[in-house]
Amino acid sequence: MKRHVALIVIGVLILSVMPLVKSTSVPSQASLDLITLHVGDSIVLGDYKITFSSLGRINPGNVLAADIEVSGPEGKDGYPLSNGDWALYPSATNPLLNISVVWLKENEQTALIRVSSPLEKLIPDETLSVGDYLTLPSGFPRIKIKLAAAYSTRAVFNIYLPYTSTPKTVTVDEDDGVGVAYKLAEDMYYSPYIFIYLKDSKSGSSAKFDLYVPKVFSTKFQIEKPGGGGTTTPIEAKVIEMVYDNLLYTGESLPVDVNGTEYRIKLLSTIPNIAKVAVIKGNETLDTLILETGDVPKKVKNAPIELAVQKVEVQYNRATIKVYAPQGSTAIPILRSANIKVGIDTSQKVVMLGNNLVVVITVQNSGKGDAYNLNVAAPIPNNFEVVSAVKTWELKTLPAFADMPALIYVLKPTKVGEYKIGRAVVTFYDPKSIDTGKKKTAVSNELSGIKVYGIPEVSVSAVAYNGTWSDYIRTEPGKQVKIRFSVRASAGNPTFEFVKNATLSIELPGNLEGPATIPLGMIKAGENKTVEASFKVTTEDFGLINARLTYLDPLGGRHELNLGNLITVNSLPPKIEVKEKVVKVYPDTKELPQFINQTLSKMTDATPLAKEIAGIVNAYIPPKKSTNYWKPLGILFLLLSIVLGAAAYRYWAGYERAMAELRRKKKSRPGGLPKKEVGEEKATETEEITEEKVEELI
Repeated sequence: MKRHVALIVIGVLILSVMPLVKSTSVPSQASLDLITLHVGDSIVLGDYKITFSSLGRINPGNVLAADIEVSGPEGKDGYPLSNGDWALYPSATNPLLNISVVWLKENEQTALIRVSSPLEKLIPDETLSVGDYLTLPSGFPRIKIKLAAAYSTRAVFNIYLPYTSTPKTVTVDEDDGVGVAYKLAEDMYYSPYIFIYLKDSKSGSSAKFDLYVPKVFSTKFQIEKPGGGGTTTPIEAKVIEMVYDNLLYTGESLPVDVNGTEYRIKLLSTIPNIAKVAVIKGNETLDTLILETGDVPKKVKNAPIELAVQKVEVQYNRATIKVYAPQGSTAIPILRSANIKVGIDTSQKVVMLGNNLVVVITVQNSGKGDAYNLNVAAPIPNNFEVVSAVKTWELKTLPAFADMPALIYVLKPTKVGEYKIGRAVVTFYDPKSIDTGKKKTAVSNELSGIKVYGIPEVSVSAVAYNGTWSDYIRTEPGKQVKIRFSVRASAGNPTFEFVKNATLSIELPGNLEGPATIPLGMIKAGENKTVEASFKVTTEDFGLINARLTYLDPLGGRHELNLGNLITVNSLPPKIEVKEKVVKVYPDTKELPQFINQTLSKMTDATPLAKEIAGIVNAYIPPKKSTNYWKPLGILFLLLSIVLGAAAYRYWAGYERAMAELRRKKKSRPGGLPKKEVGEEKATETEEITEEKVEELI
């Protein structure tokens, strides 16, 4: 007992550092489902037999334990195991089997046993291309592993097991693994029987992986009862397994190798739900079968082959055929070419500068072979920019007679002119090119005649003629006014930048009559077009001529330019202005001293003027010693005469002014009010002027 316990401890240490466990994602062992045994029952797994020989209590501790005997090519050994115990056979240093007891029932004399075998790396660094198979070596069950698809970080495998015609599909991520169980009997599985650990995957190309299997990889399993009775019958691998489940086209022959003998399965014809197939060996037709969808496989005369049809597609002259043959048989895949057709089109071939152009690329596989890793490169012409979508698009697989979803992208032109949109290019693989490793290329048609139009900047000016050209004229009713309109288009490409159906719409004021519209037609970039029109002045008024320009762009879009006021026509008569002559009036000699006194009193600083006046007066005052008074009196008389003359003239001017005012009031005055003159006295109308008032004014 101590020896067994020691072996168990050593086994635990060894299993904890077993070199085959390279990653935590790789299980340490494969196990059978839990098995209930009665005393005397045995588990047979290939060359190994595990027998539950007895159940009893052992000392010290009176522990319930089962005696387990294991025999095989490495010899025979026994292990007393209580609940939770386990043992390694044949040794802890070379474990092939791990037998553990889950629980024991003394009253029923039963034990629940688990049998496991460590996983080991059978095939390291195996690399498969997409579509290729790996078959387990001789001695293993006929398990085939197919790489169905490869992506940048994961791969998809189809696992074909010999006891079923339907493959198991698993997806494995890089640096991780997935296991697949093997069915040994009804409700009995060996799991994981194979374990795939993915190390590297190249998108659409290949995958690199390690393959693990149990050390005891036999799938022969049964439970033996004492005396040989009640033995369970294991699941046996079918003698015939499915070796092909794919398309055949009318006229194609599928080679099938059965133990070195080649048979050819030829599809003769198809009608809805029915396929007619011939089986040929050499130059001899062994059998002709009518296969109907849904039927069980039919045996072929004189050949170890069975055939069934899963699907019939009359429109493509093809059917999905299933071929069953003995284990070890292989069907040689038919390499078919894909026929990729690429088209390119646009929503319109003419577009205005700044508007969008929608381009559509279509890809169709009209060949019998699938296309893989399609890459579509969209052409981008000069003077265009991409508004939306991407320049390339990828698709993993495009089956035969299938269309790729349309690739749509939007371009915006940046310059007028005529352009070509080049060819769209598609690169891809098909079964034949995968075999050679060379990509295939398909190109589209070329889109020519793409025209981009624009409109120049248009400006309008106008002048009128009335002796001279101006945007402001004076005239009078009954006369003709000639107006010249100049329309200028900015510089550019006249072939692709122009306006058409240009028309001037004129809004005339009330004092003019003339044409309301003036057609201009087409105006190209850089062109200056001048038109003249005559208008008749009808009434006295002050009129403004407004206008707007309407035109169509090259694609027929309507545009309008509001020009505002272009010409001013003044047909009002001129105004008459009357100016009065103002006569200056001086004070008389009696008023002169008072006038001088009042003037000096109103001044802020009267000293300079007073001195000046005193200087003038002193010259006329005789000295005190002289008694000749005639000289100053003569001077004074002269001054008084001047003052009296000025006063008389003032009264006469006032009389004339009053009479003129009276006459003006008696008749209407033409023209406006007289303007005031600076520094002159003005007559203002404050009341009615009468003859009596005249007398008062005088």
